Amino acid sequence: MPRALALLLIFAVLPIAAAEVLLRWFPVRTPRQVHFSPSSRSMRLDPDLIWRLQPGVSYEVETSEFREHRFTNSLGMREREIPPRRPGERRLLALGDSFTYGAGVQASEAYPRIVEDLLRARGDPTMVLNAGVPGYSFDQSFRAAAEREQQTDADVILAGISCSDVEEGWLWPLYALRDGRLEALPAWKTGFYLQGLLTENLPAWLARSALFQQGLRRLPARDFFFQRPGGSRESLRAWTRDKIALQLEALQRSATESGHRIVALFMPCKEQLDPGAVPVYADMLTRAAAAGLPVVDGMAALRSASPDVTRLFYTQDVHLNRDGHHALAVAVAGMLAEGGIAGGA
Repeated sequence: MPRALALLLIFAVLPIAAAEVLLRWFPVRTPRQVHFSPSSRSMRLDPDLIWRLQPGVSYEVETSEFREHRFTNSLGMREREIPPRRPGERRLLALGDSFTYGAGVQASEAYPRIVEDLLRARGDPTMVLNAGVPGYSFDQSFRAAAEREQQTDADVILAGISCSDVEEGWLWPLYALRDGRLEALPAWKTGFYLQGLLTENLPAWLARSALFQQGLRRLPARDFFFQRPGGSRESLRAWTRDKIALQLEALQRSATESGHRIVALFMPCKEQLDPGAVPVYADMLTRAAAAGLPVVDGMAALRSASPDVTRLFYTQDVHLNRDGHHALAVAVAGMLAEGGIAGGA
């Protein structure tokens, strides 16, 4: 028996230990980050949305380009606690990913809060609430819309669509297209959900190991339950564009029935600064406008604000900097005011 144990140690345990040491010394980079970790301060697993922001957190994020204070209220939003509605007040709810959340800037510098400041400076008693979640696909924003609208008592939803929604949204779909209709899919059938499930239920020492992290990082790219469509990259983009168009139309119908409004905000993306880049949004803006939605073209807003659009993004990060958020907010606030969407004094 001792000899058998020694052989087991030599041929099983030692190679694993060696791999762990090598990965810590020479880490292998993989395309997707781990959204969940045993010491995560920001994300938690969610059975419907895959993940959501932890409520009541506060911490700092610092890079070579910015220092950002991240926090959430009791609803898990990057917001102040939401007070009772005041007489005459209108409420706007901003949905989206890290561009809405304001990754890289302070909450007061993200476009939703600046829109609020600009409208109030015009005498418009409007509150704009930030429900952006880093990493979200539009499927997740769409599914979260009804809950967030009810929690905030919103009159208008600013539906933020990003290039990553088109480029990567098919990786962890929460909806499929069946005969031109949306079909809801379970969150637990995505690689991201499995990633979170393993991280939250395995011992912390194992979840933190470099070897285990390499496996975790690859899970989001896996389609274990065959929920994704097949085809070329362009066909996947087209599939995702069609799906987002149907989701915007569904939001529009729901808003019309309840007397609310939907605005489609197409976020600027750094990748599109390259003249040879594939037009990710393609005809999405015209399709949204044809469906009766007010539309904001984020990249056009940035080009109007500055002849050098690159200065509105961080140099080493894909996100908008403070000036970029301000330029986007000016366009959004102008459209809301001119269209009479945000109300008035």
